[in-house]
Amino acid sequence: MSQIQTSHQISSSQASAARLPLLDFLRGFSLLGILAVNLPYFAEPPYGFSPFHSTNSEVTRFLLNFLFTGKFFILFSFVFGYGFTILLYSSAQKGYEAKRVFYRRLIGLFILGIIHAHFLFSGDILVTYSILGFILYQMKDLSDKTLFKWMGFFWVLSILCYGIIGFLSYLPGESYGLDYESLTKESIANHFGTFYELTVQKIKEYYFSFPFLIFYNWPSALLMFLVGLMAGKRQLLSQPEKIWTYFQGKKRYLFIIAIITNSCYAISSLNQDSLFFGVFFSSLLSIAGISLMILYILFWIRIFFLGSIKQNLFVTLLSRAGSMSLSNYLMQSIICNWIFHGWGLGYFGKLEPEWVAFLILPIYGFNLVFSYFWKKYFALGPFEILLRKWTYG
Repeated sequence: MSQIQTSHQISSSQASAARLPLLDFLRGFSLLGILAVNLPYFAEPPYGFSPFHSTNSEVTRFLLNFLFTGKFFILFSFVFGYGFTILLYSSAQKGYEAKRVFYRRLIGLFILGIIHAHFLFSGDILVTYSILGFILYQMKDLSDKTLFKWMGFFWVLSILCYGIIGFLSYLPGESYGLDYESLTKESIANHFGTFYELTVQKIKEYYFSFPFLIFYNWPSALLMFLVGLMAGKRQLLSQPEKIWTYFQGKKRYLFIIAIITNSCYAISSLNQDSLFFGVFFSSLLSIAGISLMILYILFWIRIFFLGSIKQNLFVTLLSRAGSMSLSNYLMQSIICNWIFHGWGLGYFGKLEPEWVAFLILPIYGFNLVFSYFWKKYFALGPFEILLRKWTYG
């Protein structure tokens, strides 16, 4: 199937793709990695001036960068692109104009993202997805050959952008006229101030972070949108055995590439005084993230979607969490704000990275348990209900 069908003539297999177990499972799994990457930015100011440099702290940062950074937002971008094809199918089946439905959904995501970014988290991804989603829609009818060319372009662009980020990280703050130490102290003080002071600080940090998000997220997200678009055309997630077979014989090479490139990238994050580490090793994230992401997918396919243990509580928990990923993503931010800000437990700037990492499992566990019981009574998550009502008017 070379083009996405947007007419009312939809095959039964496409119509039944509205709820794919593997797709929801990958969404649920990506929430774990997104939380692991975001938690340090909830816990400390985003200026890279951390007071914690013990051996345990450095090892924790290395492991987080090796296992999580740059892997899970591209996995989520992939499932976003795949889910886009399902939205087009379901819109046509229900008699809605696909363009209007998708655009309204993107506008709804943008509004939620602006609120999220200004009041909860400066590293918000919803604004990015809503903006790039308009580009995705314009590319939906491109031929496979043209899509491959655009994938190559965005992949090369991501290499350059990661290298630029590494170079900028190497430069001292004075190069930009910024005093990171003073900004860090101001951030900590305002996070324990009044609601107004905290909100102003959140807005300030969001616009400080946004250029970084453009370089870090946009090229890679667009690349994986298109990969998801192409996979959705072929309904690959409804046939996990085909994915496993395709990578048969390639896994050992992927493993070697993933180990080398992720080690290099993780080392670069601990050696920002080196220009070589900063530029070259940082640029390797464009390879490191994709290679380890594929291995993660293959691991779960082999364990739970091939063989005799396809259904168990673990799959159910992650799939239910993934089916309401928007609500869980926003819920993570609400919980983290309560843990770290002055109106809550007040741990902002006080916890070493190893203790921050310890919070990953209880917060994610809450996502899983909440989703499990919520889905017993409701078809959609709370924010999914809100977004759906807006999307369909």
